[in-house]
Amino acid sequence: MRVDDPGLTYRPATAEELTGNAELFPEVGAAFEALGFRRSGGVVEDVTPATMDDLVSGFEPQAQAGFRRWTHVPSTALTSPDGATLALVGWFWDTPVVELASILTDGRPVLTRTPWQVDPPWPIAIQRYWKHTDRPTEQLFDDVPGRSIEIADTQDPAVLWEAHQAHLARAGEPAPVTVAVYCAMRNVAHRVNLRTAVRMNRLASLLVIAAGVLAFLVAAVAGVLLDNGWAGIGIGLACLVVLLPVASRLSWVVRHVRRWRVAYPSRQVS
Repeated sequence: MRVDDPGLTYRPATAEELTGNAELFPEVGAAFEALGFRRSGGVVEDVTPATMDDLVSGFEPQAQAGFRRWTHVPSTALTSPDGATLALVGWFWDTPVVELASILTDGRPVLTRTPWQVDPPWPIAIQRYWKHTDRPTEQLFDDVPGRSIEIADTQDPAVLWEAHQAHLARAGEPAPVTVAVYCAMRNVAHRVNLRTAVRMNRLASLLVIAAGVLAFLVAAVAGVLLDNGWAGIGIGLACLVVLLPVASRLSWVVRHVRRWRVAYPSRQVS
């Protein structure tokens, strides 16, 4: 995992991609058109082959197939009547997920989303850790400083649009937004999350090192207290046998849970 090679990039969809793929949840797009929104293209989530292989390798076969089938399908982008909000209609495990996105005049993004309707699959090896989280927490996991994100408790486009307008009224003055601007915002946020993941990887490595240092200290103290160097070494080795597997497992969890979340194809909208 490298910040200079994110493996995942958001970009505007080409005309060929828009016409070559079935529209995602056309009834949702039609509902926004009835509110005065106009179609303005789509957004594609480009995942490199190496990143895709790495991501799907830990999932069950059905989830792997879903990732590969839907990740590169463009979301639908629609622009509000005033040109200050994009509606992105994306795929989330066979259910629609919608994000209304605006950029304030000072550059801060304001996002209002529909709630996830299903729990996302997790890699087999870390599925047990889902009990320590929930949908709202996971849906806001891509939040970064400077962004205002709210989850509106509705799947109705009209109610979502009202919620976003209220969100904007509290946040500030919006500027015109385009698909290209939206993609740039998502790419910046992804890199910020990636930097955090890299720092977490370093922390995970330090956990293992700390276990070794602690075992050494225990051995030294025990040797002094017992006035027996060999006894101290034995106690230190026993501590190492206990602490190292625990630290290694915790390190593995820190690395993998964060990694799967950061580069999660179709976590939100494409």
